[in-house]
Amino acid sequence: MFLRVRFLELVAQNMSHVRDESESKTFFKKLNQSLVNIISGEDNTPQLLSSALNCFGGFGPASIIQEQSFLAREASDILMQVALDTEAFDEPVRRTASEALNRLTQAALYPILEKLFYLISDSREVDDEEQLVKERRMAMNRIAKLVTSPALRTQWTEENQTNMVFTLVAAVMKSLNAEEFRQLMQSASRLPIVKEKHGAPLIEAFFKTCDLKSTRNLEAMTIVGQVLSPGVEFNFVEPLNAAGLLSKDVDLSSEHGVYHTRVLHLACQTATADNVEVLFRYVFAQLKKVVSANDIPASLSVLEALLLAAVVISAKNTKEPLKELDDDAFQASLSVLLEKVGEVEPLLSTR
Repeated sequence: MFLRVRFLELVAQNMSHVRDESESKTFFKKLNQSLVNIISGEDNTPQLLSSALNCFGGFGPASIIQEQSFLAREASDILMQVALDTEAFDEPVRRTASEALNRLTQAALYPILEKLFYLISDSREVDDEEQLVKERRMAMNRIAKLVTSPALRTQWTEENQTNMVFTLVAAVMKSLNAEEFRQLMQSASRLPIVKEKHGAPLIEAFFKTCDLKSTRNLEAMTIVGQVLSPGVEFNFVEPLNAAGLLSKDVDLSSEHGVYHTRVLHLACQTATADNVEVLFRYVFAQLKKVVSANDIPASLSVLEALLLAAVVISAKNTKEPLKELDDDAFQASLSVLLEKVGEVEPLLSTR
């Protein structure tokens, strides 16, 4: 047993020096299988397990040098399974697996990202729902750490960043709940290429594969909007029109209406000079319809978003708001509506 441990330690330290391309693939496949047999075997010891796990941690340099990224992906799969399995492995062994995964990632970032993306994707078929949730949570936490790790800064190439943005926004959105998607957007917003453009790449990635026709997609866009930086500009008129959202009235009583107006508010915040007029006309037309009803809409969130959108877009169109507001009937109806809202607010806050 002592010799097996020492041999594995020697292999872990020197596997990156294997240079014969014709032999390396066979060598690493055999090594991988041997390590798997050790980890799944019944006669292993903590020392032998740790040595095997450290060998997996050394697959990073080898996978890059030999251009065999499957080595890093397969190694990461084993290390993640061990790190998560609290029943089969003691805490010291699981900690060793986690540390080995860190070393593997430092040498081969992108193959590990691919594995993490897969763990949070909707293309998986897993019978154990609890295991799926554990793996997804682990993947999201690791992604958050990878984005901010100083040790990985040189590996965050523009290509890696672009791939991550597109994958997180578009490819995995359908498999996540709102809180999970929010966590990933916060991670993506810390990438240099996203920060440089105040978050615009997140919006661009969204519209490469998604539209604003469903309530879920509208909600997702509001989450993207929460991680944008001040100063970002984007023309939302085209996707809003494509979804038919500027040609029909806002639904004042549905969840769809809430997210419709929140995306409208986001569109006003990011509006460019050439689409201010369109947004201004639509926002004030909707606001007038709500106000003229002389009653509180079913959803106060819709009213709030419309008022915020009106304030934001008015600041970008300094002349027109005065004309719209210079209407005695509108002012009177707005005063009545706000008074009614003020009366019900205390009741809402006590619920």
